[in-house]
Amino acid sequence: PSLAILTPYRKQLERLNTALWHGPASARLQRFEPVGGAYVHTVDSFQGNEADIVIVSLVRNNHHHALSR
Repeated sequence: PSLAILTPYRKQLERLNTALWHGPASARLQRFEPVGGAYVHTVDSFQGNEADIVIVSLVRNNHHHALSR
């Protein structure tokens, strides 16, 4: 099956790629087919494509906003 991991942020894409390829998940990741030659994409760059499995990461870290807001 094909796998795509999507994020709206380019910096998060870079961090996800680093974590995936340098962590324990890298061996298991190769069980899946990448879409367009990559597993991790920004939401914008993935438009028009499809994958059997899609993981969407919507994490955001903004030091200007507190949790109470």
